[in-house]
Amino acid sequence: MSIKKDSQNFYDIGCQAENLFLYDVAIKYLLKAAELGNADAMYLLGNIYSGNDETSYHYDHLKKEDEQIVSNEDEQIFKWYKCAADKGCKKAFIEVALRYLDEDNLEYNKRAANKWFKMAISWNQSAAEKGDPIAMLAIAEAYSRYNFNKTLRYGGLPDKDSLSDKWRKFAFATFKRRADEGDAEAMIELGIMFYYGTGVTKNYAESVRLLKRAAESDDDKIKIRAYRKLADIIKTNDASISFYKKAVQLGDFISMRILWKHYKTGKGVEKNLAEAERWLKKSEEIQTAFLANLPKD
Repeated sequence: MSIKKDSQNFYDIGCQAENLFLYDVAIKYLLKAAELGNADAMYLLGNIYSGNDETSYHYDHLKKEDEQIVSNEDEQIFKWYKCAADKGCKKAFIEVALRYLDEDNLEYNKRAANKWFKMAISWNQSAAEKGDPIAMLAIAEAYSRYNFNKTLRYGGLPDKDSLSDKWRKFAFATFKRRADEGDAEAMIELGIMFYYGTGVTKNYAESVRLLKRAAESDDDKIKIRAYRKLADIIKTNDASISFYKKAVQLGDFISMRILWKHYKTGKGVEKNLAEAERWLKKSEEIQTAFLANLPKD
């Protein structure tokens, strides 16, 4: 097997382990991929150590009493984002800029922050101008997160909030066009934007309508994402639980853990320890099966 294939294989295993909250295994395989030069693995290591990824977010809210999420380790966070950025991973550019701008970071360097911020904007703008709405949102997020006034001498440019709003509106218009054409992923993104009022006036009913339409997709991954988002935003407890159960029927591990937590604590549903244990056992069976099929060292 070539180094490239080894690297991709290690990265894929690391991603799967991370999605199952098996962080020790994830880090082990992502490190193997990173050592072979895989920039995506480096970026994901940065996400895991910083808690930036969606899986870490859910894990931190659902962990058992005897479980600990990977602790925030500033040196590891900076190291892996910087390695990813140096390898050309564009997603890492803004993360590196933000850490250079952090006065509590040993690597604090405004000049370096400015360099990486400009590179992040430049790359995303190139993609955005070709019609990529995710790049548009990345620009908006960069302007909103970056300490614009302290770092950039931007002359007569609009303030950062105006720039963020401009790109969010561009992204909204692009997602709307794609959603109108039947793109289920765009429906999810548009639904989220309506829910939070990103680039548009908040509209809860329209958010739910779009997410339900997306859930009619033939793609199970899209359906799971739509169900999970519907469960997150719908405040009616029975409806929320029902959407998690729909996602579970498609094999969604995170929804199994969410159901475990809800039944264990009585959040959104009548407390039922036997039902909680059932969902926990199902999720642990998935973890066990995954571990049993790992390649031998």
